[in-house]
Amino acid sequence: MIKSIYSKDLLVNQSQHPYNGPTGQVWWDGNTRSFKIVSGPGQSMDLGMDNVNLEFRPEVERILRWAERKMQEEDQLDQLCKKFPNLDEARREFEVLLALVKNRS
Repeated sequence: MIKSIYSKDLLVNQSQHPYNGPTGQVWWDGNTRSFKIVSGPGQSMDLGMDNVNLEFRPEVERILRWAERKMQEEDQLDQLCKKFPNLDEARREFEVLLALVKNRS
């Protein structure tokens, strides 16, 4: 069960319209069976809707797509280095050379 959802990069939408109320953590209140925005100790507000859609800003979505592609590329390179030892050696030499150049700058 989700205990809380929090990020400064999440948008809360109500029926495709941005929520313009107070900001804070989104909580599910099991007693009232509703979503609440909790903005501080003792300060909360019902979202007043049955469904909440949490979305990332476009910039965050772009970064996540890039990170997924990067992880796939690195996994593919790891597999190729296992298959081709010369590639693995070249990769290690490149990493050493890159570290030397960065330290010199």
